[in-house]
Amino acid sequence: MIQDIYFKNSKELAKKIQNGEISEWIAIKNFIFYSAFMASYAIPVTFECNQDDTFTFTSNILHFAILAIIQVWGFRLLYDTNQKGDGKDFFFRYCALSFPISIQVFASAIAAICVLVIAANLLPGSFNKKIDLLPQLAYIIIVFSSLYQIIFFKLMQKNLTSCSKSPASQAGTPLSGAP
Repeated sequence: MIQDIYFKNSKELAKKIQNGEISEWIAIKNFIFYSAFMASYAIPVTFECNQDDTFTFTSNILHFAILAIIQVWGFRLLYDTNQKGDGKDFFFRYCALSFPISIQVFASAIAAICVLVIAANLLPGSFNKKIDLLPQLAYIIIVFSSLYQIIFFKLMQKNLTSCSKSPASQAGTPLSGAP
């Protein structure tokens, strides 16, 4: 199952898609890994609605609304990008490219978090005081996850542009190599 999975080299994968070297089965395997990877972000959340939790509820609704808008914008951007190319195999290309690009964005997000933590610890007296950081952290998470989604869609757009350039880009044999 793990062979033919592109963990990080989306440029090579886009080139192979353009040349018709990637089968639908390989694209599906990449999408399975992408789906499992994204499912790992699911964190159980309990919503309790009372007067003290108004901020938490409001920030969760705001976060959901922003991410939903980004998703609609992003998929429209990707679909239009594919249509401006040869207009073929949108779902195939999305399935194939989603995993290596999500790994790239995740790795850069982890690096950014590490830099922020180091920088925060270098600031004199920054976290030595006990203060309520919930509002600040909630907004940082909203901005950070929104930025993560935007970067994901822009990288997907770049790779979709690359693999839909020429009329020679044809999907591989459907489900060839499937068990």
